[in-house]
Amino acid sequence: MMTLVICLGILYMRWVSPPRILGGTQPGVGIALGAWPHQSIEYLKKYPPRGKMINLTWYSGNPLIFELYPGHPVFVDPRFEAYPRSFLLEAIRAAEDGEVLRNMIARYQPGWMVVELRVDSIRKLAAELIKEGNWKVVFADTVFLVMVRGTPENSEYLFKTHASARPNKSTGFSF
Repeated sequence: MMTLVICLGILYMRWVSPPRILGGTQPGVGIALGAWPHQSIEYLKKYPPRGKMINLTWYSGNPLIFELYPGHPVFVDPRFEAYPRSFLLEAIRAAEDGEVLRNMIARYQPGWMVVELRVDSIRKLAAELIKEGNWKVVFADTVFLVMVRGTPENSEYLFKTHASARPNKSTGFSF
C-alpha cells in the first residue's frame, strides 16, 4: 500500500502538477517549452540571412539541421565522424576562446551566426563581438541568439529587419 501511495505521489508531482520553478519539470509529454529553439527557427525560416552560417556550440547543429537543412548547412554538429578531428577541436575551442573564434570567422567568412545562450562563455564572446560593432543581434529566444555580420552584403537585410522590429508581448521583439 505504501509503495502504491509513493508511486501515485511521484506520478502526480512529475506529470500532473509539477512545481513551477525555473528549469523545472513541465507537465505532459513532448518537448519542454523553452528547450527547443522554436522561435529562432521560425524567424530564420521567415527571414533567412544571406551567406554562410557559423554555429556555436557544435551541439546547436542538431536543431539547425533538423529544422533548416538543406537550405542552411550548419558549420559544425555532433556527428564527429563527419568532420576532421583538427576542425572539431578548433570549433570546440572557439566556444571558449575569442581569438580562436575570430580566426575561424576570418577564415570561413560567415554572414551570420547562431549561438547557444545556455553557455556562459559563448554569451560573453557574443557580447564582445557585438561591442566591437561587426555583429548585430537580429533575434533571440530562450535557446539561441541570431547575429548577422555587419557587411555591405548584409546592410539591406539589417535595415529591413531592424526597421520592422516591433514589441511583442510573448517574445519581447519580433522582426
